[in-house]
Amino acid sequence: MAFWYAFSALLIVGVPLLLTLVIEVVIAAFFRLSPTGLGAVAAVNFITNPVLTAVIVLLQWLGERGPEDLSSGGIMTTGWSWPLLGLLEAVILVAEWRMLVWVLRGSEGSARKLLALAIVMNVVSATLGTFALRAVMTGWL
Repeated sequence: MAFWYAFSALLIVGVPLLLTLVIEVVIAAFFRLSPTGLGAVAAVNFITNPVLTAVIVLLQWLGERGPEDLSSGGIMTTGWSWPLLGLLEAVILVAEWRMLVWVLRGSEGSARKLLALAIVMNVVSATLGTFALRAVMTGWL
């Protein structure tokens, strides 16, 4: 039984993290970041992606056990989950951008370039990562 809990946790965290890392590092390569810049993108995502996933899983768990209007499958399946996910992603986007600006200290271009990079990376990875997370949580994967 403990094996299945560990396996489920690995899927819930691992699949979105792996997908995000692949997508965002590839996009960063298209922005011509150096190997150091690509490493910074990966490192930032190792911080932000598991935090976001944990918040989403917690909201899902609370929704399944919360008020009756949320008990039909949790927050992740209610109509207002998309705006909530958008808000969470906006917070992650700003956090990642600021971390990249701080870590790279101008070596990869201006803060404006890193903001554009963060926007593109997060829009693409959030879209695909949301579908992957929902697939894992609903038993698709």
